[in-house]
Amino acid sequence: MMHVSQDTTVEKTLDFAAGARIFSARVLLQNVRTPAEAIETIREVVQEFVGAEEAVIFEVDPQKTALWLHWSCGIDQKNYPFADAIPRPLLERVLAGKSFFYGDEADQENSPDVDGPPAVIPILASGEIVGVLAILRLRPEKSCLETPDRKICEAVVNCCSRILVMQGM
Repeated sequence: MMHVSQDTTVEKTLDFAAGARIFSARVLLQNVRTPAEAIETIREVVQEFVGAEEAVIFEVDPQKTALWLHWSCGIDQKNYPFADAIPRPLLERVLAGKSFFYGDEADQENSPDVDGPPAVIPILASGEIVGVLAILRLRPEKSCLETPDRKICEAVVNCCSRILVMQGM
């Protein structure tokens, strides 16, 4: 009789649960057909699947000199200091290099020496940065975005890109 350690069984269960969460989020996002559906689905995925309390999507002007609030969840839009939401060095890095930033990577090479939100992810359409998804705060029980959360965030920005292309951007 073969004995499987309990640790291995728990790891497999966690991997299965993470995979199911990623798959479910991707299916929801792939089925989006209109901007109105996109907004509601993105809110659901960001809050329920990723565990964000506060998140925003900014549109970026073609010269990358201005951001406009396109969408937010969990934020009082009238009182939130959006200008301070993403530290300037971090925003410049993301906009210049089209790279993702996750807040728990502060010790890695090429990561700016700034405190930032848990995630700042560029939204691309036709190879150009047209927006930024920022996860500004996670639920208290979450200390960082784990690999499944990151994959879900990537699916969210892909949905945003698809909707923007559909709108002719």
